[in-house]
Amino acid sequence: IWRPIGFVREPDGQPPQLCPSFSPTCLVCTAGGVAHTYRHDGQFRRFGQKLKNSAIGGNDPNALCKKIPSIALLVGENTDHREILSTAQVKGMLCSIRFLLRLPSQIAILLLPMQVYSQSWTAMDSVCRMYKGKGEFAAALGVSQQMLELVARTQQPPSGSLQHLQALEHTGDCLKELGQQKRADSVFQIGLTLTRNVTDIMLKKQRMRLINSYTDCLIQMFRNSDAEKLLLENVAAADTLGASGQEHLLITKNLLGNLYQNQGQYEKALEVHLSLVGFHQQKEPSKAPYVVAISNVGRDYYLMGDNTSAEIWTKRALDLGRKQFPETHPLYLTIMNNLAVIYKNLGRYPEAENLYLRTMQLRLQTLGEKHLSYAGSLNNLAVFYRQVRRYAEADTLYRKALNIYQTASGNPNPMVALVLSNLANTCMSLNRLEEADSLHRLALQLRRERLGEQHPAYQMSY
Repeated sequence: IWRPIGFVREPDGQPPQLCPSFSPTCLVCTAGGVAHTYRHDGQFRRFGQKLKNSAIGGNDPNALCKKIPSIALLVGENTDHREILSTAQVKGMLCSIRFLLRLPSQIAILLLPMQVYSQSWTAMDSVCRMYKGKGEFAAALGVSQQMLELVARTQQPPSGSLQHLQALEHTGDCLKELGQQKRADSVFQIGLTLTRNVTDIMLKKQRMRLINSYTDCLIQMFRNSDAEKLLLENVAAADTLGASGQEHLLITKNLLGNLYQNQGQYEKALEVHLSLVGFHQQKEPSKAPYVVAISNVGRDYYLMGDNTSAEIWTKRALDLGRKQFPETHPLYLTIMNNLAVIYKNLGRYPEAENLYLRTMQLRLQTLGEKHLSYAGSLNNLAVFYRQVRRYAEADTLYRKALNIYQTASGNPNPMVALVLSNLANTCMSLNRLEEADSLHRLALQLRRERLGEQHPAYQMSY
């Protein structure tokens, strides 16, 4: 990445100006590679400290520009994200992007030979991923829409370019997570239509990424047959790419196994996940996908009602994860929660409660009290307390989770209706029947507005 112009500074009450300092030979430093390595090892705090101890606090715009995309990419999973986010460097990069968006289209296009577009696109993509990693999908959606605007203003025509497709993928992902599946469906359909007959390898791979993102949306809409058709298309496409398509093939197979889980085809899911365990055990037993595959096998056995085998595989995944990740890593916490569910089903309540509490505390510590993953932990612990008839404690936790989900964005989160239903059932157990009826009706109304009256989830809750 080259940096031919300086940062845009916006002093109070002043219009945006180009920074006078500029160097056409400012190459990206190794920070990006270091961030990538540390990010996959889960050593987020270590890299955050490394950045703070380097020139990140300086005033040299050429030194700062090289590290902004790495910081933005890292912040979504960094235990120190609040502190790093407050730095003026991220604000400077975002100001640069806003400046480019204000330019007339003709001037913006003329800037392309100076590679301003590439620099700005990289930063916007990183910031969007950052917000998605933090669970702030409304903010991520705003950035992805700016990405679409940037494409429209700097490419003639914009349709079908790699950047256009990446922006569509981000937008679809955000809409899906915000509970707007119908809008997400339309966005993903645009991307698939534009890539239907592509021959370029990069565009083929981007189509595969679009499909992998889209299938999750289809599953949420109970369109499992459509999701399976697209995933099988991805498997065939990956085979034609040979070694270069292997990464996409493995991701697609994992999603296909998860789809079979959702369809209740547990034996087919187990077959897919066991094949992935065998592959990763032979090729890369020290990496996260191997842990994910083992964890998925444990979930297959759990769904088949074999809690003993589920415990064996899930504990194996947890032990491997402990060696590879810090205890605060999202994957490790997910596996810990899965093991808690298994212990609950086995009637080992003290062990289950300890794991639920530990997961909740670690998510609070690393993500903060407003994060959706923390809300998920509150809901999970509340479900456990309700099962063991600790209704008052369950009631308190459900209300905390509900408050987070309701205030997380301007759009109703899909989890709001579920938590409302759970809270309503708890109110019934506490003999608060009028409140329970009111909560059930509200949950039903939200499902009808979001999904429509013909949707299975609405009909099952009616």
